[in-house]
Amino acid sequence: MSESPNTKNEDMTGVKIDVGVLKEKVSTLTDLCVKMDTVIDKLVESHDRHITKVYENIDDQRDRNSDELKELRKELQERMDESETNLITELKSIRQQLTDHINDETANLKRIMKWKKVIVIAFIVLTLLVLNHSSDAEIGKFFRGILSLFV
Repeated sequence: MSESPNTKNEDMTGVKIDVGVLKEKVSTLTDLCVKMDTVIDKLVESHDRHITKVYENIDDQRDRNSDELKELRKELQERMDESETNLITELKSIRQQLTDHINDETANLKRIMKWKKVIVIAFIVLTLLVLNHSSDAEIGKFFRGILSLFV
């Protein structure tokens, strides 16, 4: 069976129309791809700017932290130096107070020892006077016993 020439022309016309529609769709898709490429490029640029900004912020924060850490170290060292100076001053003051106290106590002990000697000598003299001038034998025994404790 053979087809008529009109049918062939109609088929060709239909094919031409289909090819034209396809060409238009391909052209539209090509335009869309170009536009998508442009959008993707802009998104990549925006992303790159954002990432760059993030890294800059991280670097700025790191610098601030480093500066703050340096400042804290400096302040801590100053406080430690001040505390050390205060401790040394306090220790010197305590040492001086102890030295003064020891000197005072030594002087007091020397005075006590002098008075002890004076009292012992006075007691010995008093005992000798009483022994020599006392007629009471009991008083003499009492003073001889006490005298023997010191001599």
